[in-house]
Amino acid sequence: MTKYLIVINPISGSGKAKKYINQIDSFFLSRRLEYKIILTEYHGHAIKIVQDYEDYYDVIICAGGDGTVNEIVNGFNFNLDKTFAVLPIGSGNDYASNLNLAKEINSLLEQILNPNGKFIYSDVISIRFKENNIWKEKLSLNAVGIGFDAYVAYLNQHNKRISGIISYIFAVFKGLKNLKAINFKLHIDKREVQGNFVVVTIGNGKTSGGGFYLNPRASINDEILNITTIDKVTKLKLLKELPKALINKLDKVKEASFYEGNSIRIEFDEPYFVHSDGEILGTEVNEMEIKLYNHKLKTIVG
Repeated sequence: MTKYLIVINPISGSGKAKKYINQIDSFFLSRRLEYKIILTEYHGHAIKIVQDYEDYYDVIICAGGDGTVNEIVNGFNFNLDKTFAVLPIGSGNDYASNLNLAKEINSLLEQILNPNGKFIYSDVISIRFKENNIWKEKLSLNAVGIGFDAYVAYLNQHNKRISGIISYIFAVFKGLKNLKAINFKLHIDKREVQGNFVVVTIGNGKTSGGGFYLNPRASINDEILNITTIDKVTKLKLLKELPKALINKLDKVKEASFYEGNSIRIEFDEPYFVHSDGEILGTEVNEMEIKLYNHKLKTIVG
């Protein structure tokens, strides 16, 4: 019998995730399945939950947003070949938007119980970054952002009162007050790109921030990383052009450039904010190495 571990972040979606706990429990109980529900209690808890329990369970289900997804993938032992599934009940569900999942929770749970061979092997992003002369490592599933995108993620993460895209838009307006461009040097495979950018984003998935198409050409299982840069612009210009990212028209912005690669090294002229799947990696990062991880993640799709 397949065994299910369900990791629920009860504060996802500004606390809205709590209302799904009993529904999820009733669904599995009524089908007499072997399962365990664990609620996260603190930042980083999902990593430990997966590390402690994944040996015994076959399917690891994330009930939360992109931040919870990020924690779970950082807890995975990829040598165990477990199956991953997402119940997107968070504020930002950018990774899940690539999976063609059912919208209604019971229908989605049925998809997970009866996937009918519908899986993909999702690419995983491996990140090494240097902050205060210390190198650290993390994994990401959806996107890595540097510059304005990451500063907005920081504001959204630390000043959240509402959920979803509206919360991110409020953070955008706050972030505009301190808009700055930074000199970056990007080594994309054997190509070098240098410029004064307000945004550098590396995407496995197409969207970030709850629906902004910052890497519109990305696909989560194409074995390619997509890189988008946005040149230095005025606050007014950025405010005018940013809505195009919401309707997948970023390619119409002349300051935006798009690249592809498997291995990326980035040097910053000055330390700045970096996020991974909306979670802040650091506020004073000045060098990064990003590539495709040497394992893929078996993921249930609709």
